[in-house]
Amino acid sequence: MPVIVKQKNYEDPNPIEGGTYHGVCIGVVDVGTQVSALYGAKRQIIITWELPEVLGEDSKPRLQTHWYTMTLHDGSRLFLDLSAWRGKDFTSEELAGFDVCNIIGANCFLSIGIKPNGKPDVKSVSKLTKTTPKVEPVRPTFCHSIDESGFNFDEKVPDWQANVALGSEEHKASALDNYEPEAFDDVPAEGIPF
Repeated sequence: MPVIVKQKNYEDPNPIEGGTYHGVCIGVVDVGTQVSALYGAKRQIIITWELPEVLGEDSKPRLQTHWYTMTLHDGSRLFLDLSAWRGKDFTSEELAGFDVCNIIGANCFLSIGIKPNGKPDVKSVSKLTKTTPKVEPVRPTFCHSIDESGFNFDEKVPDWQANVALGSEEHKASALDNYEPEAFDDVPAEGIPF
């Protein structure tokens, strides 16, 4: 008897087509160390943009997210996208510690491709041209660091992103650190019989 496996297609009633879009960063969430069989354990962030040119059913700009490994190694996707977005190289001081929350509210161009399952995917990020007017975010902005705020998420952070962080290695470790075994009051005076 065969076991059939199929790719589940991304279903969106109003799909985004591949192309270049104006983006406004509205959120950065540190989702902790995520483990995958393919890539191992990597500390990651999720960046969220509004696409002002593409309105959703609620008449607000559609959202697009992208996961990044938290590193500024010169070949990392985060390094390459931030460098192109900013339009300048990082200084040695910035490479020693760059606050990614500084990009909130920043405008950019997003090159979006479509994965085989139909889901949109950010292929690259670049700086706006000088003639492109900047746009303010429509939705409330958010930035969350589990190093600073732990696992107490502001209501602005999307639930699905908070849930990803709750599955992180850091959250598992904090749950173990806070574990207190249950006390048993009904142990016989002669002790446990084994």
